[in-house]
Amino acid sequence: MNKINYLKSCRKNSGLSQSDVSFLINKPSVSTVSKMEDDLMIPDIKTAFSFSLLYQKKPCEIFPKFHEDCSLSLVRKIDCLSSEYAKRNSDVSVSKNQLRKNQAKQDFLKSTMEHIKNVND
Repeated sequence: MNKINYLKSCRKNSGLSQSDVSFLINKPSVSTVSKMEDDLMIPDIKTAFSFSLLYQKKPCEIFPKFHEDCSLSLVRKIDCLSSEYAKRNSDVSVSKNQLRKNQAKQDFLKSTMEHIKNVND
């Protein structure tokens, strides 16, 4: 995936002008929309959600590169943290209560990992 975002193609498919979009997402100038479309400016979270609602697409469809980057980073971190909890649980001095807590965290992380993989398939 090389394309950072599909803002321009979404706008063109909608038939809206940059001026229309600027007004709708409450941005002060057309140049702001232009910079976002040309990957020169990253939209803040509120603006990204506004684009998502406006173009009736999920954020991951409009911003595939960000989605991919976040997914890869999160998967690496989940793997690291899950390994840490597994290591802690192998310690014989860990209480049963802490073992349960660590296992619950590992189960949550495993579920999250599966969700990320399903979303990316």
